[in-house]
Formats: sequence, structure tokens, C-alpha cells
Amino acid sequence: MMSSPRKVKPSRLGDVSSTDLSKRLIVGNLLLSRDLRAVKEGSSKALSFPADRRRFHQLRSQADLILIGGNTARNEPYRTTPVPLIVLSRSAHAPSVASNHHASVLNSSLTQALSQIDPEFRTILLEAGPSLIKEALETKLVETFYLTISNAEGDQDAPSYDVSSALGAYALIEEEPVDGGTFFTYSLAPTSE
Repeated sequence: MMSSPRKVKPSRLGDVSSTDLSKRLIVGNLLLSRDLRAVKEGSSKALSFPADRRRFHQLRSQADLILIGGNTARNEPYRTTPVPLIVLSRSAHAPSVASNHHASVLNSSLTQALSQIDPEFRTILLEAGPSLIKEALETKLVETFYLTISNAEGDQDAPSYDVSSALGAYALIEEEPVDGGTFFTYSLAPTSE
């Protein structure tokens, strides 16, 4: 039986009052099927394709920290990550991260977690599922959002997610058809003051 990850305090959490989120780059990445579902055969892996995997690894190579939700931790392979991983979950049960020595599990909201992360982590990659991504977009925490729409269909019994309602404050800066799907890149639009 696989052990559950420990609920540990990440070693590089900072003082909440001294963390300035405006000096941090938060990047979101999400893969959906052409029918806007997040899973096929129980995870996103079957939705992915070579160009998506390259983009995924390129985004990871630029991150100082990866942040995911509990459902993502339970359904996706996070046994190893190139940088520290924080899992936001009310449950410590996330077998896919149990062996990841970079992983920590926090029982907190997205905003609370971001305010506690040491400012040394300048670029945070949010590889969460649609619900957490949507929350981050709606609260304008994400500076750049990478959305991949796969040509594959998702599991028909899985919920469909339309993140477009959360993109009101974002501008589409690139739409790129690729073999296997389409890449969309959104940027938080500047606010006029």
C-alpha cells in the first residue's frame, strides 16, 4: 500500500506580511479536450500530444515552484518534479506525490498559499485543474495563461469546463494551431487607472 504524503510546512514559506505578490510571476497552464473536459481515461495524459508535452516541459523549465490542487495530485503523475511542488488539498491522500521529496501539502486557499510562499520563488507555475485555474484567473492572480485544446475528446462522464467566463480581464495574445490541437496564450490586460 502506498503511503500518503506528509502534511508538512514547506521549508521556504515566508512571512505573510512581507510577501509582495505583485513582484511575482504566476503562470497558469491547462490542457482540455476539444469538448472542454480535463480528463480522458482518468487523467490528462491521454489528451496530451508531442507539442503539448514540449510546451509543458518548457514552462516547467522556467518555474521556480509548481503549485497544484488536490485532485490534480490524486489523478496525475507527480512522483518527481524538477522544482518544489506545493499541493493545495484538504486531504493528505495524494499517492502520486508521496515519494516526491520536493512536495509539500498545504491545507489552505490559493490566495493564502501564495501569500505564504517565500518571495525567493519568483516564477510559480500553476498546473492545477480547471477549478483552481478558474479561481486564479477570476482573482487576477495569473499574469500569463497557457491553454491547450487537444483534438482528442475527453471522458464523456467527466464535467465540461468553460474557462472563457474567467478570461474577462485577459487578452488573447496568441492562437497557434499545432499538430494535435491548438495553443492559446492569454495575458492579464493592463488596468487603466
